[in-house]
Amino acid sequence: MLGDDGDRTVVYGIPYLEPALVSGVFDTSRTHSAVLNAAIGRILAHRAQHCPDHTAIVMAHGFIAGAEPSESERSIEIGGVGRAEADLFTWADYAALGHLHRPQTVAPNVRYSGSPLPYSFSEAGTDKLM
Repeated sequence: MLGDDGDRTVVYGIPYLEPALVSGVFDTSRTHSAVLNAAIGRILAHRAQHCPDHTAIVMAHGFIAGAEPSESERSIEIGGVGRAEADLFTWADYAALGHLHRPQTVAPNVRYSGSPLPYSFSEAGTDKLM
């Protein structure tokens, strides 16, 4: 993308990566952190070769340590393998995350947008944003 001021931006998308299904593709352990780290490794290789000076935005679906789920989210954590660390996104200027329904900031450049509508009674008093 090219902004009005000439700033170039690259946007990367990372869908939810089910560790049991994709760990073999990435040749990693079957943890959310390992497969997310492997996907980011591929992104970083692409960025280094093709657009090292571009502003980087990443959109990802996952559960990052430090974020607070509500009771309506499906747990992707079994024995601690479901959470990844926010520092996986230090390379990105902005990380827009999905999975959790409550808007929240996990790190200065890492944010969950939240859901536009409440999905359970536990979310009834939560401000929803668009």
